[in-house]
Amino acid sequence: MRSNPVHRYLPAIGLVSVFYGINILLGLGRDSLLAAKFGATEQLDALLLGLNFARTLGISLALAVAGVLVPVFTPIILAKNSCLVLNLSYRWLRASMIALFPLALLLAYFALPVAKLLGPGLSDAGLQELSRVLVILSPLLIILACAGLGKALSESYGTYFAYPLFLGFCTLGLIAGVLLASPWGVQSAALGMLGGGIAGLAVLTALIGRGSPLKNAWPAKNPEPPATVPPPLPIRNVLFFLGSSLLVLAQGVVERAYASQLPPGSVVALSLSLNVLGVPSTLVLPAVSAVLLPVLSRLEQQGRAKRFGLPRQYYLIIILFAAAATLVLFLSSDFLVRLLFLRGKFTEEAASLTAMIIKLTSICLIAYVVTTVLRQVLIARHLMAHDALISGITLVTKISLLQILVPRYGIFGLIGALVITTFGTSALYISLIYYTHQPEANS
Repeated sequence: MRSNPVHRYLPAIGLVSVFYGINILLGLGRDSLLAAKFGATEQLDALLLGLNFARTLGISLALAVAGVLVPVFTPIILAKNSCLVLNLSYRWLRASMIALFPLALLLAYFALPVAKLLGPGLSDAGLQELSRVLVILSPLLIILACAGLGKALSESYGTYFAYPLFLGFCTLGLIAGVLLASPWGVQSAALGMLGGGIAGLAVLTALIGRGSPLKNAWPAKNPEPPATVPPPLPIRNVLFFLGSSLLVLAQGVVERAYASQLPPGSVVALSLSLNVLGVPSTLVLPAVSAVLLPVLSRLEQQGRAKRFGLPRQYYLIIILFAAAATLVLFLSSDFLVRLLFLRGKFTEEAASLTAMIIKLTSICLIAYVVTTVLRQVLIARHLMAHDALISGITLVTKISLLQILVPRYGIFGLIGALVITTFGTSALYISLIYYTHQPEANS
């Protein structure tokens, strides 16, 4: 039996990490600019609630599409059937557009009721601001879902850096919107992100056409009947995966909804602290996931996967990295917050609250990185229903804990609920994979 080939993909992981590292720098610059421009105000609370909802919903759609289609594309690409890949892509794009255009229109039409759900603690002026942001960002759902298909194709063909490049264009657009259209307030940031998404999608499409055999797979004017019948689209898996992604989205929405009921600026502090907390995981984990899912899919196809997908030494490295990042964030949180955000309208009180949240939630990194890798194992094994079940259990548990802890302990109760559910989710993934894995007879 051949040795595990995961280590051969370390250069690809390193390359993608560089692109995500650039995204991190852009994201920190974006957060610093927003904090200095608007401060820890209800106006910025409204913008961050809208951005988090639209961006996370859209990215959840993108990840659901990529997570389901990469394992579908893998055996077809191994058979060098580019025409079939292109055929499936067109079918998928047509079906997703039929579903997403009405969804975007509904979001724009019912923006105010959605705003009341996202920010129940906002004033009337804050709710109006949030509803305007949601109207502007509603087309972003379509753009991000199209980017999901691009992510699946680019990663399947080895152009792993294309999707982080798309995300970078979205962030650059937001920054440009704030700088060039500042009289429009927070709405300029939403408009800028929408424009950046359009530009990023164009670049993503161009990279896929240039870096894959699909450009030579266009059908002729009078094509012959296909030698291979296209397989049915995995709608059931997509629905489970999308449901799981939406449940994960709902967790973030619920956290910020409870934060909006705390003193003004709590949503800003929570959002900025989670962005800083996500720096080490964003630097490595998306790159690992982008490369890991196609690799795990190939290993599963060939019957050579380990119980937990990867050898134990890889998990040891991942845990050590997360522990080191946790220690660094805990010790340097005050310095980082003051360096990045303490300027303009961002006050000392808001900086102290942000740094405190980073300290108390940094321990979640260890569980989060393990969960991210284990989720790729479930996806590669087509266990989408199990993934959705775990997400549902986590959401119900988090709402229950928030309902109990936030009224009594405020922001500390919110942090406690976040930490407990993060480690609980990791334990559920470990248990599920351990008890559902069926070893191959020849392994």
